[in-house]
Formats: sequence, structure tokens, C-alpha cells
Amino acid sequence: ELRRGIETLPEQVYNETTYYGKWARSMCTILIERGVFTEAELSIYISPVSESQPETEFEAGSDYVRVKTENFLSFCRKPHLRTPGYVHGVVGLVTEKLGRFKAPNSMAFHVENVTQTLYRVRFRQVDIWPMGLYDGLVT
Repeated sequence: ELRRGIETLPEQVYNETTYYGKWARSMCTILIERGVFTEAELSIYISPVSESQPETEFEAGSDYVRVKTENFLSFCRKPHLRTPGYVHGVVGLVTEKLGRFKAPNSMAFHVENVTQTLYRVRFRQVDIWPMGLYDGLVT
């Protein structure tokens, strides 16, 4: 069935798509045919992130920030996250502004002109590993 999906791709799409891209397109087509999800639902999860994202500037040494909690159902839209999941929702102190860099989640979709400011943030260990998981001793 997957091979049928690949063999029925339009010629131009077939020629411009990578090996694994053909398999992915085939799987998506079959799942839509079976009613697992609609094309509209699929596009919500695989559309590139918007190029226009308002950004707040933070000051090192004085601003506290809460790490945004990511929705992992939309992980396909953000295949690269710089923040590990265990600090999502945790508050920390901005210690350094590292500069503006190309946004890797946009670069994954070949959108090169999106940049974002990268900061270094310090967290208290007890906020990341609550009492019982972290006893406060460093060895």
C-alpha cells in the first residue's frame, strides 16, 4: 500500500521529493484516505512556523522569564527546540544575551530569514527538581 502511494505521486512531486519524503507523503495520503485525519488537520501540524513572531527583549541580570511550555502535538512544526522539556514552565533569571541567530525550527522548512534572540538563563535546582528528587547537596 505504501508503494502504491509513492507510485501515484505526480511526476514533478516525485522528482523533487527525497527518498524518505516520498514514504512520508505516501503514509500521509493513506492516513487521509482511511479517515485517520483530514488534510486540514495535517496542515496544522506540518506547516512551517510563522515568519512574523513578536519578540520581547530581556535584560541580563534583572529580568526573570518563564520558559514556554511547548505543545508536543505540534512537534512537526518545531523539530528543533533549544530548551529541554524538564525546564518548560520553570522561572529563571536571564544572565546573558547571546545575540540573534537563525531560527532552527524555521530553517528545517527552508525558511532562512527568520531570526530569534538567544539568552542564557539560570535556574534554581530546586525549581527543576522539587524536594524529594533533589536534596540540595552537590557532590
